[in-house]
This record gives sequence, C-alpha cells and structure tokens, in this order.
Amino acid sequence: MFEIRRFRLPLRVVLWALIALVLCIGCAGSYYVYRSLSAAAMDTVVNEARSIGTAISPSAFYGLSGTASDIETPQYRLLKEKFMALRAVHHEARFVYAMGIREGVPYFIVDSESPDSEDYSPPGETYSEASDALVSALTGGPSGYEIAADSWGVWLSGFAPVIDPESGRAVAVIGLDIDWREQFLPSLIAYSVLPITISGIVALGLLMAYMLRLREEERLYARVESLSIASHEIRTPLTGIAWAAESLMHESSLSSGARGRIVEIYASTQEALERVENLLMLNVLAHKRQVPFTPLSVSELLGHATSGFTLAANARSMRLSTSPVAANTRVMGDVSRLKLLFSNLISNAIKYGAPETEITISTTEEGTMHAITVSNHGAEIPQSETETIFDGYHRTEEAQAVAAGTGLGLHLVRQIATLHGGAVTVQSQNGITAFTVQLPKA
Repeated sequence: MFEIRRFRLPLRVVLWALIALVLCIGCAGSYYVYRSLSAAAMDTVVNEARSIGTAISPSAFYGLSGTASDIETPQYRLLKEKFMALRAVHHEARFVYAMGIREGVPYFIVDSESPDSEDYSPPGETYSEASDALVSALTGGPSGYEIAADSWGVWLSGFAPVIDPESGRAVAVIGLDIDWREQFLPSLIAYSVLPITISGIVALGLLMAYMLRLREEERLYARVESLSIASHEIRTPLTGIAWAAESLMHESSLSSGARGRIVEIYASTQEALERVENLLMLNVLAHKRQVPFTPLSVSELLGHATSGFTLAANARSMRLSTSPVAANTRVMGDVSRLKLLFSNLISNAIKYGAPETEITISTTEEGTMHAITVSNHGAEIPQSETETIFDGYHRTEEAQAVAAGTGLGLHLVRQIATLHGGAVTVQSQNGITAFTVQLPKA
C-alpha cells in the first residue's frame, strides 16, 4: 500500500498520459481505416477489371493489328461499342480500355472514349507512362492494381489479362481507371479522420473536465483559505487566554480555589483550540491538494506532540511516558498533519484516562510500517464501538459522561492515517485502552 502511494503519479501527468493514449488510439484507428478502405478499393477495382475481362471473349481481339487501320474494321467497331457500354455500366470508372505490348512498349487496342473526345486513344497509340503493374499484366503476370499519376491525372487502376485458352498467353490486358482524387480520396479521408476526430473530442472532453476540476478546486481552496484566516482570528485570542491562565497558575499568592478555576479556564481554552484545529484540518483534508511527504523523525514528532500537554496532564496528576525511540526511526508524511494526529490521541488519553495514572507512548516495527501506540488507564471502550468511534461526531456514552467533545478527534486521526497510507486501530481491555497508528517507514 505504501509503495503504491509513494510512487503515485500526479493527476496532471496521468491526464496528459491518458490524452496522449486516446490520441494515439485515434491515430492508429485512422491509419487502420485508411489501410482497410484502400485495400477494399484496390480489391474492388481489380475485381471489376476481371469482370470486364470475363465479359469479353479472347476471340474479340483476334485479327486486330493494333494499329490505326483497325478503326475501319467491323471487329474494332464492335469492340469499341462494347467498351463504351462497359464504361456506362461501371459508372465509377473514368477510363476502360484494352492494351497490348509490342517490343516492350504498351499500346492501346481499344478504349471507351468517344473518337471526338480529347481523351480518346486510337488503336496503336503507345503509352509511355505504363506502371510496373500494367507491364507485368501485359507480359503474362497476374491481375494487379496501382495508384499512379500520368498526364491524365492520378488514378486507382486495376488490370486483368484476357487469356487465350489455347496458348495460355494474354491477348490483351483490360484496364479500369478510377479518379483517385475526385472519386475516392475525399471519402477515404472523411472516413479515415473519423477515429482521430472522435479521439480528439474525447481528449478535449478530458481536458475540459480537468479544467473544471481545477476551477472547482480553486473555489474550494479559497474557502479553505478563508476558514484558515477565520480560525487564526479565533486562535489568537484563545492562545492569549491560555498563556495568561498558564502564567497565573504559577502565582504563589493564589488560593487553591482560584488556582483550580484558572486550571479549568486553561483546560477549556485548550479544548476550544483543539476543536478549532480539528474543524480546520477536516476541511483541509476534504478539499486537499496533493501534499508532498518527507522523511520525519518519530522522536521529534512525539516530542512536539507531548510538549503542549504537560500542564493538562499535571492538572490531573497524570504522567506522560514516552519509550526511547531510535534517532533513525523515520516515517514518510506531512509534519503538521501528523502532529495533529498524535496531539488528538494524547489529548484523548488525558481527558478520558483515570487521574493519577500513566499515559505511555511506545514505538515498534511491523514490516514496512512503524507502529506508534498511545495507551491510558481508565474506562474501557465497548467492543461493539471500536470501529464506530472513528466515525465523525460519534461519542461513546462513557466518553460523554467524562468530558465534553465533538467526536471529531478520532475521525480526524483515521483520516490523517489513511492519507499517509497507514491505519489506526484500538484495543480496550483490562482497564487499558491503546490506540495504535501504523505509518510507512521512510
């Protein structure tokens, strides 16, 4: 538990890591969609070229010379009409054509363009911009595709050979061109950017949520600050009263009755200071910023915590006894919060302990934790209430009969212990009540 807390990343780092992950997923999704749609389009254009190839008999090309003189033959005119009809059927295609190869140079056998079109290619016209896929199909290779640019534009082209069943050789290659930039690329981009757009919206949502949280935290911190100022305004006069009462207690001229009343004033003032401190700390814990923990000496922590309760203990003829703690015994934590934790335990031990008894504070090691125990002699806590006493504003009947209080002290003790990755437990039997706080070793 301690190790996890010690190396926990700040929320800001986690947020940016999450945003980066979301955007990476969006980019990966866009790339996947792009590749998938591109592959589907390429398969489609090849299949359409094949379907045209199967619709035309190899014999349709027999007897053609592959020169301009073919124009005057009935066979060419029939083939021309068929290609123009195929172009109308395959409406997404810009060009449909058949090519041959002569002395390594591709040439047009027939195309789907009207003779009066500026894009018309007469039979025998060579094509010097042929791609490797086209040349491969013309020289006996399989069907294929390409995305290539030529003087007509940028094309997604599919090629399918027309095979002579007797020789097994290609008598022509069917070509089908789709305008890449106008007919396919816009829709490809539109679908491809969808994942990255969605991830961007999600990332923006995360960022906005974080900004709203920061705004809310700033509002809460302003409230905490105002409460801190108000508590300071209350603590200042109470501290003055406590100091004055403590000074008067040492006056030799006071009667025992007057001294007793001054002790009561001092105790009440200390209790009021404790309540103000507890309420302030509970508010801070409820709306806390991340507090950096540092190695703290257990001996110094306990020394600070006990120093302010000497008079209160003496007033009840009680003795504070702290077992020796090694100088290198350290815990990870926030000094102000841990001081308040132990101050609450010691204050309770004095208030609810029997007069003329000893309050003991001891430290032991329990694996990766230091266990600090504060114990006193007095009324026991019922077993049924050993957990509920840590709830806010809960007080046992025994405690109510002994002293006034808010029931916040032990609740705050557990809150602080949990904040530090530790825990607090209580055992009450044989007239001894012991609270044990476990805190991670430094």
